[in-house]
Amino acid sequence: MAGDVNKAILIGHLGRNPDVRHNKAKVE
Repeated sequence: MAGDVNKAILIGHLGRNPDVRHNKAKVE
């Protein structure tokens, strides 16, 4: 469930902050 929420947040941030994807990927 948490993964789904993170994915939604990640997609939302990707719209204006592509850097977030790199950060999230690093964390995972």
